[in-house]
Amino acid sequence: MLSMFYCAGYKATKWSIGDLSGWNTVNVTEMESMFSFCENLTNVYGIEEFDTSSVTNMSSMFLAVSGNLVLDLGGWYVCDVEEYDKFSDGLGNIIEPDWTKMYC
Repeated sequence: MLSMFYCAGYKATKWSIGDLSGWNTVNVTEMESMFSFCENLTNVYGIEEFDTSSVTNMSSMFLAVSGNLVLDLGGWYVCDVEEYDKFSDGLGNIIEPDWTKMYC
């Protein structure tokens, strides 16, 4: 899923990504830059339900996302995550995973 929705150069007034709750992410290891540079993104429906138990890299996942995106990712399993620098680049509307639970 590396850079799957990478949005550099895409300009929209306001947009959201449809329901991802049914996606099977159990074997995904890379989520780096998945939503990077998505300007004016307002929602990513169902992302809270992703199975992140195999993910090792979440670096820059929401880097330079602007708009009113509000997400609660506090329940994500991050025990195997090795890289998460610039995960949300300080975007205050994202409740990040509990990085203290890395390497459980």
